[in-house]
Amino acid sequence: MRRSSSLFAAAFAAAMVLPIGHATAAPAEVSHNQAVGGLFSTCAKELVTFTGNAVTIDKVNADGSVKTSFNIHGSGTGSQGNEYVIHLNLLLVRSSTGLLTLDDEKTTLISKGAAPNQSVLFHFSSDSPDIIFKVQCNG
Repeated sequence: MRRSSSLFAAAFAAAMVLPIGHATAAPAEVSHNQAVGGLFSTCAKELVTFTGNAVTIDKVNADGSVKTSFNIHGSGTGSQGNEYVIHLNLLLVRSSTGLLTLDDEKTTLISKGAAPNQSVLFHFSSDSPDIIFKVQCNG
């Protein structure tokens, strides 16, 4: 009798430590890179070329979907000579089959001078028929 209760206790302890049948997600992959690109400011009507630091985070979830976060922080100069600080944030989620289920983007051009600031929002979700695309000028 004593032997069966100690086997039961050992099996219970192992079950608490080693869950069986649960999918586990892989750790996130993080990469840091130099970003170089161009954005058009509809508010100042100029092309802004920029450089900055980019961080990409890819995370495979337990259900097989993949979440990608991409962020750029940098500075740039417009074709009219205006100086800007650039922030670009992108969040993508793809299902386990590779289909895009979420796309959230926000790009901000912050003028260091008299040019107007610009914020661009884009949102797509496979759960909703509505797609949001909004450009806002401030200043």
